[in-house]
Amino acid sequence: VSLKEIENAWDLAATQLAAWREECPELSTDSPASMLGAYFAEKVGKNEIPSEHLGDIGQMLEDEQFTFVKMGKIEGIAEGAFGYVNLPNNDPCAHSGSVQRATLTLCREIPAYCPVYKIGNFKDLKFVVADQSTEFKYWDGGMAYHQGWAVEEMIQSYIHQKDSSLKRKFFESARMGGNWSLHEIPVNNHSYTAKNTWVLASLYDLTGEILWRDQMLKLLKVNLLPGILMDHNMDEMVDGAEPVRFDSLIPNAKTPGRMWDGHNSTSWNSAICAWALVNSYAAMRDRGDSVEAKKLIPYWTAMLNNLCMEINQFGSIPAGSGFRDLAYAILEGILKIDRAEKTRHPNWEKAATILWNAKVIQSGKICIVNLGQYLMWKSDWSYAPRFKQP
Repeated sequence: VSLKEIENAWDLAATQLAAWREECPELSTDSPASMLGAYFAEKVGKNEIPSEHLGDIGQMLEDEQFTFVKMGKIEGIAEGAFGYVNLPNNDPCAHSGSVQRATLTLCREIPAYCPVYKIGNFKDLKFVVADQSTEFKYWDGGMAYHQGWAVEEMIQSYIHQKDSSLKRKFFESARMGGNWSLHEIPVNNHSYTAKNTWVLASLYDLTGEILWRDQMLKLLKVNLLPGILMDHNMDEMVDGAEPVRFDSLIPNAKTPGRMWDGHNSTSWNSAICAWALVNSYAAMRDRGDSVEAKKLIPYWTAMLNNLCMEINQFGSIPAGSGFRDLAYAILEGILKIDRAEKTRHPNWEKAATILWNAKVIQSGKICIVNLGQYLMWKSDWSYAPRFKQP
């Protein structure tokens, strides 16, 4: 993969981003995730997208975020969710797929979760703002999938924006998003808990505040780490299970590092869990938390090696959100571990090369964020933790 090839693809993607205009309240996995690619590209001097344009994306997300100022206090619901707009299926701004189905169901069955915003650019629209409740015995946790992307967008907006009032607004929005993740209990779907772990790791990295670290460690210990098929004693048997040999499992689980259950063992969901571990490790390493950081090394090593083994032996998965997230996880490892620690994992680099040659990322669209990561990998970019970035 040559830097020039990546730059050519980025130039086309930047044209897509420059044409963006706010028309609907978007999910954080849509244009906001793509705009993260622009912030990553900016780190290596590719500044095609005006700062004001990037600020508009952050402002849109901030307008979607639930706060007591926008609505008033709702008992039992934490502030900070980047809400899902509730619109009928025939509305051009309605969400699609599982998000739309969940939104319509929640607003119908638990109206308290679906308040009308009283102020802001989305005044008078209803937004889903919670996905867990003791009162209603509801523990889905699915909003975390988008919460992770939204908080990362706000953190990068805070780091890169020059306007002091915008910086303050985006910083407070990121913290409030973290407050929501802080209150989410872990759920059976590990990849949802992984997104909250990512949020907490990012905020610990940014601020050094212990409340983010403590909950991040709790989520790792009670949910994510026990969900990974491991072989700590190297006897080729799955640890902590009925006697099961790794070589008896399906091909993508014959080596340690896969999530245990059918849903999270897909490349997409295992990748989400892997980058939560990478970010947790990097945050603790960078903050001098070396004892806890060291405990995570066998886990992220196994997870990334397993994902890359699958790609290197069997090829890439199909285009779509899963492809973007798989590439994101592997490139996070290359950037935040190998680049930071001046090490090399050739199997990770080979997998990243295969994903590039699959031609999905060059098309831009939802993979624009990956283009920014590839630019950092192939340039002379030097790693810096969030709290040391200008």
